[in-house]
Amino acid sequence: MKIYNPQQNSYFVLIIFISTLLFQITAYKFIWGIESASRFVNIALLISCGYYIFHHLINSKINSNVFYYYITPGALVTFSYFYNITTSSISNFNVVNQYGLLLPWLIYLTIPFLMKSNKINIEILWEYFYKIILLIMIASIIEYFLILNGFVSLRTINTSGGYFLSGIFSMMHGLENGDPHYRFYASFMEPGTLAMYLIPMIIYTFLKKRYYSLVIFAFAMYLTDSLGGFISVALAIPLLIYYRSNKKNAFISLILLLLTTALLIFSFKNEFLERYEQKGNSASIREENFTQMINNLPELLSNYPFGIPLSENTEQAMANSLRFGFNFTPGNAYNLGGIFAFIGYITVLLLSLWYATTSLLKRTVSSNIEQIAIISTICLIPFIFQRATVWDSNIFSLLIAPFIISFLSSKKVRR
Repeated sequence: MKIYNPQQNSYFVLIIFISTLLFQITAYKFIWGIESASRFVNIALLISCGYYIFHHLINSKINSNVFYYYITPGALVTFSYFYNITTSSISNFNVVNQYGLLLPWLIYLTIPFLMKSNKINIEILWEYFYKIILLIMIASIIEYFLILNGFVSLRTINTSGGYFLSGIFSMMHGLENGDPHYRFYASFMEPGTLAMYLIPMIIYTFLKKRYYSLVIFAFAMYLTDSLGGFISVALAIPLLIYYRSNKKNAFISLILLLLTTALLIFSFKNEFLERYEQKGNSASIREENFTQMINNLPELLSNYPFGIPLSENTEQAMANSLRFGFNFTPGNAYNLGGIFAFIGYITVLLLSLWYATTSLLKRTVSSNIEQIAIISTICLIPFIFQRATVWDSNIFSLLIAPFIISFLSSKKVRR
């Protein structure tokens, strides 16, 4: 399978890409009031992806490594989610809208077949993603300062995450007195979510030497005031230096990587710890989500081996004493699909980390785009303790998964 090809992306890939940006990772469906269009597109993509996977599984041969390491864990997550959503919908039809949670995993499963058919061009998709996120940041930063200075009036919108104050291109959290909170959301549901998607863009602009855009992304990151984002940036710095160092001497490069990491830890450890303590309940909730998952696992396996029955809203969901929140994403996979979803999700995470660390240490990657994917994968791992991650979105499937599939297809990986 080839990562790069002379063809453009197919219309199917472009529709997935555009719908991801418009309806899934951003909140434009709420800001612009196009929720009905979002539902229609998501249903159409669910049906299309399901048919596409079924058709190609029957008619196409797939590399054995890709099948065992990539498709099998993704299928475990997909079918486990499907089973729990279906059984939950029988008893409570109002949760049927949660079938949308299947979409990222169905798209994940289509990628090997899209690559085999030569219908996806990753380099072009990365460029599209960069340009669109840059436009969103420019428009949102301008509107952010216009809002703070009273030049833009805000309206209240109701989203899946609660009520927000919205402008034209962005939204903000509203305080009890009606004023907007200082943290920068742009068009994302949380500042931390925005920070997560800014990480690959910061890496992209640095390695592509687009320094004016890098300044904009870095300023947007600063405005998010996201501790997770700052930690990921700190992780990215030594990795970027490592890739920029002398490629002919791997030992010196590795020493430089370790020294840079140690220097960053020594210089900013106290500041990061202080900021973490300032998070208060936010930090403790994340810790509890992780520890509760471990402590409750025996009882979960006994009572809910196929996932906790789904509820209409967060309040109803948390009424179950065994549910442990939504911040630890592998634990959330268990909530949604039980032990098989948990195993599949962890396997996908480990596969991603295996690909990234192996490629990083072997230094055999010459493409800037793949270097961006490798560094981004490593730097995004900390977000699994905070919120839904890129692994839960189509962005992982479209921009990173093809490199993993190519890695598995090579002779370097054997069962």
